[in-house]
Amino acid sequence: MLAYQFVATRSVELTGLRFPFPLKWYAERGFLRISNEGRGELLFQGGNADVRVEESFDIRMTPDETGAVAGRLELDLTVKSALTEPEWGDLAAAYSGSRRGFGVALTQNMFQLPRYAWTLEKVASKLDIKPRALQMTLFRECYSFDSALRRCRQLDMLLQEGNSYCDCLIFERVAEKQVSYALKQA
Repeated sequence: MLAYQFVATRSVELTGLRFPFPLKWYAERGFLRISNEGRGELLFQGGNADVRVEESFDIRMTPDETGAVAGRLELDLTVKSALTEPEWGDLAAAYSGSRRGFGVALTQNMFQLPRYAWTLEKVASKLDIKPRALQMTLFRECYSFDSALRRCRQLDMLLQEGNSYCDCLIFERVAEKQVSYALKQA
């Protein structure tokens, strides 16, 4: 599990977010409003909200009387130490399975390695397929190589640097031990 603590000192609205992993938002202070087209709107304080894999959503964070909104974001993914290359074996298995899910698998790898030198040609070469076949597979699953990579890099920037429009939102990665301790306390 990958977890981040977040704090905002002003109201913040993030729109069109879409993560390649299931995630859970925990509100500790302030108000969070998560909305999407399919499930409507969820407003909560002191609770949590689940977001499914690749579900597009908007979130609005509003401070309470303490002057801040704070909480935790947990991504349901296994953090592998010092990952320097994509998991080519897993990607090859997802591709050869000829079933839906390759786009998600590729996007998950892109999310975990946003600074990797991703190119369509390199991925196709590593999977021993033609670039056009890779593009067609992604297209059938409603994915675009370039937009998935751009989205993963933007999500990484959000989690590393906060909201680019203001310096009032900060995400800080939480160590694994702190997360498991926090879950035991809940």
